[in-house]
Amino acid sequence: DLPFPDGSFDAVVGNNVIQHVGEPQRAAREMRRVLVPGGRVALSNWDAAERSPFFAAVAGAVSAAEVPTPTEAPAGPSFFRFTDDLAFRALLEDAGFESVAVDSIPTEIPVASADELITALAEGTVRTGAALRAADDAQRNDMRAALEERLGEWRRGSGFVLPSPMKLASGTKP
Repeated sequence: DLPFPDGSFDAVVGNNVIQHVGEPQRAAREMRRVLVPGGRVALSNWDAAERSPFFAAVAGAVSAAEVPTPTEAPAGPSFFRFTDDLAFRALLEDAGFESVAVDSIPTEIPVASADELITALAEGTVRTGAALRAADDAQRNDMRAALEERLGEWRRGSGFVLPSPMKLASGTKP
């Protein structure tokens, strides 16, 4: 329940948040509720791992290092549940939005090194971070080496620029 009266906002924007919400359908209805008629919603979400060298490299490096599934990671919905255009569209349409569009947006993430990427994900994410934090020193070294190899084609100077496509879903409150 958003703590705002009906019709409080002209726009609602959520950047990479909807995939973390336990009840996304309820959240989308709340977004619609707090919008004025004609108000717009825009939600972004990472694209699927198979279309994202960023996620594919990280997942592959964790697997290559044989890091066990961490016990500290909380259960949760799939991080990639809205990478499918139809699912992302349905989220907004089912909440009552009109003129819903889902677009693919090319984005890139610059990182200075494999270590910087591992540290950022370990400290800044929940489930991926739990997997990275579960690694011992030898596994962390294996992950670093696997990332360096997997990211090679995106090396730019001393760092990397990783393609990290996103999905953008938008709609209008009638």
